Amino acid sequence: MTGIKKRVTGSYLVSTLSIALVLVVVGILAFILLNARQISDHVKQNIGFSIIVKDNVNEAEIKKMQKILDTKSFVASSVFVSKEEAATEFKQELGEDFEEVLGYNPLLPSVEIKLNPVYANICGLTRQEIEHTFTPDVKAVGEMNGLTFEQTMNELTRRYDGYRFTQIKTEGLYNPFSILNVFSSRVFQSYWFATGTPTMLVDILKKTDYDLRKLDGIEVPAAALTDYRMDFHNPVPIIYQSGYLTIKEYDLLKNFYVLGYPNAEVEYGWLNFITPYYTPMSEANAPFYIGKFWDELREGDVDSFMERLRAFFAGMPYELNDKTERHYQVIFYIVFKLLGQYVDVEVRSARGRADAVVKTTDYIYVFEFKLDGSVDKALQQIDDKGYLIPYTVDGRQLVKVGADFNKEDRNIGEWKAVFC
Repeated sequence: MTGIKKRVTGSYLVSTLSIALVLVVVGILAFILLNARQISDHVKQNIGFSIIVKDNVNEAEIKKMQKILDTKSFVASSVFVSKEEAATEFKQELGEDFEEVLGYNPLLPSVEIKLNPVYANICGLTRQEIEHTFTPDVKAVGEMNGLTFEQTMNELTRRYDGYRFTQIKTEGLYNPFSILNVFSSRVFQSYWFATGTPTMLVDILKKTDYDLRKLDGIEVPAAALTDYRMDFHNPVPIIYQSGYLTIKEYDLLKNFYVLGYPNAEVEYGWLNFITPYYTPMSEANAPFYIGKFWDELREGDVDSFMERLRAFFAGMPYELNDKTERHYQVIFYIVFKLLGQYVDVEVRSARGRADAVVKTTDYIYVFEFKLDGSVDKALQQIDDKGYLIPYTVDGRQLVKVGADFNKEDRNIGEWKAVFC
């Protein structure tokens, strides 16, 4: 009887604990569901945009425009911020006079608009809208470029899709400015990016020594995206608000966003623009350099690729070179990221992968660079970490490339390529 009582008591305790855990989980889920709509509306209501005004527009004209905007159903609120107010607020936030650092006040007057929740997706076009409303235009672009309807839509998606303005997991939005310009000209170009230059943003990145590799896939609290005050030490919110980053994922429990480049137009436009700030390449010459790199890897000519990379570093002005390991990593990041315009490229993030993986039609290259290390150690790391394993059944020729980067010479030393 004692044994039976123990078993019954044990079963009772297990059942009680199981029920309690189920009730806790149900309670958490109920809380999330009950608050999801409220959180969704809060985030949507904090979505907005800035109307940047030229210096030569007087305040009376701006206020007149603001009054007109306030009558529109999609506007929840609007606030006029003068150039001086923006500078004062920025200095207070920063705790120092940024004009002394930059030598000028780069800020312009603006009207900050916040949208009503139901209009959160008003700033873009969906794929369905493009396919149904602009069918003749899509076909015309395809005919001009030798593409099928589906191929044309895929290219439009690659270049101009990917914007998200809420935490709700919906399909991406296409940039309407670029889309309409493509339909007008029948040519794929970076139309939106060409309308302005992010010089001030790059200046802040450089002066704060921000690691630009972190921009694609960075996690930020939701509150940071609704704060229109610039933080000199954290340029991510203003880069997001300027349209160069967009929402990729949302964590409801943490109330954090994951940001990234929305599409190829923005990513490669941004990388090409910042290239002269970190490398000896000018923005105009960058496509030529990258095109040559692509040709050499496509042909399996590793030595020519590495020689060109060495010449690339040899031409770097001293003031662009601070001899830190991260500086070299950023330069490699830019070069290989720009190669992604032509081939499939994976560049190392914080996940411990190889420094770079480049996939061409016939080859898959795995690169590992060592700062003041040995080539053999670089190749050994590729083997020890199993960097080639994911590609062993691919069918393309596998190539491991180990290279030494000499800190004193500020250039690539030895390298070795092993065709597997």
